[in-house]
Amino acid sequence: MTVNCSPESAPQQTPVVDHADDNLSVTLYPEQPRVERPLTISLRLLPQVQPELSRVSGVNMNMGHMPVQWQQVSPGVWQAQIILGACTEPVMRWRVTIPLTGELGDLPPVYAFEFVTDASAHESSIP
Repeated sequence: MTVNCSPESAPQQTPVVDHADDNLSVTLYPEQPRVERPLTISLRLLPQVQPELSRVSGVNMNMGHMPVQWQQVSPGVWQAQIILGACTEPVMRWRVTIPLTGELGDLPPVYAFEFVTDASAHESSIP
C-alpha cells in the first residue's frame, strides 16, 4: 500500500540516513522501521532530477513488489509513505529501487538501497 505524505504530516522522529552526498540523500522515518506501520522515505536530489514510480521488495523472502509513489514537497525534495507487510521471517531485509530521470550528471539511472525491519524488536517493546 502506498500513501503520499504531505510535509505537514512528516514525522518528527530521529531519521536514519541511508545515503548522503551532494547529489542524493535518503532518510527513513522512524529510526527503526516496522512492519504494518507507516514508514516515510525522504529523498533529496538535485532539482533537475526526479524519481519515477519506484518499488520496495523483500530481499530475504519473496514478498512481491509494492509501488512507491513520490510526492514533491519542495524543489529537489521528495517523500513517500509506505506500509510494509508482515511475514513469517522476524528479521526482514527490504530493497527500495528508484528509477531517476532528468539531468543525472554522476547519478546512476537507477538507485537502490536496503534497510531492515525486526519484528522481535517490536514484540519486546510491548508490555
